[in-house]
Amino acid sequence: MWFLKFCLCLVCFCCISWSILFFCGPVIVKWFILYYSEERLVPTNIKVSPNFDINIGRVDFVMDDVTSVGGVSGFSRSVRVSWSLVETKPFLSLQAGPTFLENVFVADTLSLRSLPFSEINFEELLFELEVAELGTDQFGSVEKVKVLGTFNKDQNKLENLSSEFITISAQDPNLWAVESVKAEVDEIGLKLPLFYQHLTGTFSADQISSTRYGLDTTALKSNFVIQGRRLEFEGNIKDLGLQKPDGEIENINVDGDYDFNNFLWNARVGLTGGLFLGGGFEFSSVTTNLSKINSEKYQAIVEADLKNFEISSQDQYLATVPPTKVNGKFALDSSSVAVKGKTKLRVQDPNYTELSGGLQISAEFDQSMAIYDCLQKLCGPSELLLEYELNLDEESISGQSLCNRAPCTLSKMTSVIETSHTGKVFQTLSIRKIVNPIILAYLYSYIASGEAQGLGHKIKFN
Repeated sequence: MWFLKFCLCLVCFCCISWSILFFCGPVIVKWFILYYSEERLVPTNIKVSPNFDINIGRVDFVMDDVTSVGGVSGFSRSVRVSWSLVETKPFLSLQAGPTFLENVFVADTLSLRSLPFSEINFEELLFELEVAELGTDQFGSVEKVKVLGTFNKDQNKLENLSSEFITISAQDPNLWAVESVKAEVDEIGLKLPLFYQHLTGTFSADQISSTRYGLDTTALKSNFVIQGRRLEFEGNIKDLGLQKPDGEIENINVDGDYDFNNFLWNARVGLTGGLFLGGGFEFSSVTTNLSKINSEKYQAIVEADLKNFEISSQDQYLATVPPTKVNGKFALDSSSVAVKGKTKLRVQDPNYTELSGGLQISAEFDQSMAIYDCLQKLCGPSELLLEYELNLDEESISGQSLCNRAPCTLSKMTSVIETSHTGKVFQTLSIRKIVNPIILAYLYSYIASGEAQGLGHKIKFN
């Protein structure tokens, strides 16, 4: 008899408890969310189903300390929280409809799942997040996002984060597009803004393309460290294709130091296996070291090994350039929007040891246009000066080309060419068979028609 009474009491207790949870569930859920989120999450229109699934009409986000510049706000609609003790199903599952976070992102749907109950470690919760149709004002849109990670309750941080972004494009699809991106981060603290943390991770992307800039690449891989507002990185780009000029680069290695406030501090770019102009121009390696001198000036040192290549125009052979080593030094002054550079060229073929040359460049851009805008729009300089020289044994041919009509192009340049000894210069070029004989004969007669200066000549043309 006592057993029957016990069973009846137990059933009554369960029924009363179930009734309390069912009818008072919305109040309990709201208190629970407000308390454990420290009122950063504010739910409204809460409903609890008979099997204790939770449906929330709207959740507002009020987070005042997640960024270094202030808080963010937003909301999520049609939030559903369900649970299961079945071994094959997640213990907790959260699904949300349209989600908006001001100045951060907007998404169509969001799904968050845990491991099955039998596998859960409540001190280190493993989770899986999926987001569909993610959009941002700064970076464009993403078709799907998958994130895996672990929430460490004691240290209040996310650990071993891995993410995958599928089908990414800018707001202007012609600007850039990426088939997929994968990123991994060791840990992210939830109490400090990102710029106050030390973050390390990896980044990779497949099938990057830009119709506007006429480029595409098969793969990009990078390692990075973020400390404060500074980014240290090293990466590799495979098979970069360029439409203008028509060519490709087999391999690019990049490493450097980026300041979120002051652009690049220093960077090194190494290129190998370059082929351009339909195979007409080829290099084995190009190395560029970029460094910041002060707040307004940058310096770039360039070294390049050029292979033997031919210069042609409209299928007409013009000249042959033997294997050449190029050393250059360039300076960029952002205050005056000016670029200055000086390069030296030396032929590496032992049969052409008497050949060397140099090029100096000076360019100024419209100061009313920011230099980054100028790079994006591929603008021409307002002033451009080129000074060049080719040494052949003891003789030389030199020139100067000037343009002061913005935007400067080759067709707008006024040029002056001088020879130290016209006869010997063209004799050496003829013996070395560097220039097409027909073109060489024309150039000789054209320069010889200029102003005589001793044994050489000077000619000016537009």
